Amino acid sequence: MPGVEAPVVHTGIVLTVSGVSRCLSVEAYASASLSPLVAGSGLALAFDAPIVAEACGLGSIAAIEDVEVKLVGRGVHYSTPGLDKLLTDIAVRLYSEGNDVLQLEQFPVSSIDARGLAGALAASLSGSRVFLGGYGFPIGELEGRWAVVIRLRKRISTEKLVEYVVGEGGNALTERMLDVLDTGVDGLAGYGLWAASLAGRHAANLIKRVLRAGAEAAVLDTSGRIVVAIVEDEIEASLLSAKLRDLGDRFEGIVVA
Repeated sequence: MPGVEAPVVHTGIVLTVSGVSRCLSVEAYASASLSPLVAGSGLALAFDAPIVAEACGLGSIAAIEDVEVKLVGRGVHYSTPGLDKLLTDIAVRLYSEGNDVLQLEQFPVSSIDARGLAGALAASLSGSRVFLGGYGFPIGELEGRWAVVIRLRKRISTEKLVEYVVGEGGNALTERMLDVLDTGVDGLAGYGLWAASLAGRHAANLIKRVLRAGAEAAVLDTSGRIVVAIVEDEIEASLLSAKLRDLGDRFEGIVVA
């Protein structure tokens, strides 16, 4: 995907029981798709919960057919479902090709764009992004703010939102993304309420509750399993997290902008 940096891939030689082996690791952040990705428009946020995808050869240094891949890091639990598989696939492909730099546009995921996973991947590797016309733009106003990420105990349906945006709401989504890019947190708050109202009553009530609890903005991710709330600082994040502990597992971390 154009408009994002090329993340560095770490490679090295390690000693294993079977001898010398080659390893490769890709460092990423937890990220959540906060909108469908339609006609190149969308939104994904990343926060400082590290993920490492590591691929290691099990045989000799030259072998590529026998590769073990593992994902480590708490961020996997707080990311939009499906990101773990994409990061794993990337690690395997980079290992087999012997690449040291990841060019994101080499990994087309057009078949799952509607759920925003292409956006989640870009944000995970390069930071929070608004996507417009296929290009990713950082959200400068989020710099220094904190996210409270809640993995809901019970999934909330987002099918109506996705159906609307994919069907007739593409222009409306683009307008909302422009608002986020122009006004930062205010635009994000407006988008969160708009998207939740389209998703249905349960989603709307949930987002309103998170806002009443003290969040500056709150958005349900496209999977319906994660809520991302934005606050000003670490203290506010801890307070909000405590108030919402009944909703599910929480993570407080600085936004990667």
